[in-house]
Order: sequence, then structure tokens, then C-alpha cells
Amino acid sequence: MTLKHSTQHCSKQHSADFNADRANDDGGWWQMFANLVNKYGLVPKSAYPESANSRNSGCVQTVFEYEAT
Repeated sequence: MTLKHSTQHCSKQHSADFNADRANDDGGWWQMFANLVNKYGLVPKSAYPESANSRNSGCVQTVFEYEAT
């Protein structure tokens, strides 16, 4: 194994470990969402019913968690 190959492998492994440790990390988006809610408020469910995408978001989270392990 060459030094270049070893360095690339270590870098990729470090990235994979970093991402696996933070599978549920939102990257700061939760705080941005909270700020938007504080500024503009929320729409009542009766005015904007749940969509198929928001109703089925649990499946996407399961895929992300599975891929991270």
C-alpha cells in the first residue's frame, strides 16, 4: 500500500466514522427552523393538511440510520 493510498483510505474512514457517529445530527437546521417558527409562526393543520411526504418521513430516517451503520 502506497502512502497516497493509505492517506486516502484513512481520510475516507475518518469521514465514515464521523458521519456514523452523527447519524441523527441535523447540522444546525433545527435552530433555523425554531427561528422561523418564532418569526412567522405555524400554520394550523386544518389549514394545510398533512401531505404524503411528511406522513412517510420515518421511512427516510430509517434508511439514513441503516446506511450509517
